[in-house]
Amino acid sequence: YLSRLVAGGFSVIQADTDTVWSHDPFPALRTMGASLVVMREYPTIANAGLIYARPGSVEARDLLDEVAWRVQLFQHYPEAVRRVVHFASPPYYANSDDQTILDDVLVSAVLRNRTFLGSTARFEASTRYKPAGPKWDLLPDARLLRAARVAFWRAARYPGMTIPWLNGTLPDGCGGQRYADGAFGATTARCGRASRVQSFPAFGLGSSSDLVGIAPRALFALMPYSDLNAVTHLTAARGFSAKKARLKQIGKWFVEEREAPADEPPRGGGAA
Repeated sequence: YLSRLVAGGFSVIQADTDTVWSHDPFPALRTMGASLVVMREYPTIANAGLIYARPGSVEARDLLDEVAWRVQLFQHYPEAVRRVVHFASPPYYANSDDQTILDDVLVSAVLRNRTFLGSTARFEASTRYKPAGPKWDLLPDARLLRAARVAFWRAARYPGMTIPWLNGTLPDGCGGQRYADGAFGATTARCGRASRVQSFPAFGLGSSSDLVGIAPRALFALMPYSDLNAVTHLTAARGFSAKKARLKQIGKWFVEEREAPADEPPRGGGAA
């Protein structure tokens, strides 16, 4: 649906429900000059929990369509795996996870060489779900995947953007460490100088001048939470209870809870 909304002239943020919004990200997103902006994921590339898309080039639309096509293909036609993974054998795992597929589609678009290595081939090797597959690390495909990701990051350029809500302060608990570079390369740094002007990794799309960008942490962040980040994804808190506890911890749980009076019957039935 992202591609259809963009084709209709809309700018869209696709966000998982377990996100905390501290600032309006749209003013910063509009300064990036990228038709697609994704959240950084470690140790791979992108997290599909937050994606921004706006009307742009045909290449950007094609990227969104390719993600949707692969998800639908492997959900409905698992036997198609054999056409793209030379060592695959039934029963096929046929991974249709949008996050790993997004990684492969980004690499394919930037390097202009279609790959299914990280999202499809990796899951047809030996895993806890398919122990009979070949050992991934012993396959030449594993080396090709590592090389493709290195080439992807080497293709990055680093334009600037403006983050209006930052004023040079530091997030809580960050001391003197650097801030936004946690969105770049392989580092997992989570703190630093909260400058209004920041650079971000951006990648050209085919022959167009359009870009796909990877958001700095001040825009789209994984935990830990900081109110200097526009949107924080609680993906590391697994399950409803863990997410609720984390929201309470950071003061973002606003659901009123009350104890039932002693004479109130239990929900779903009459008096006990």
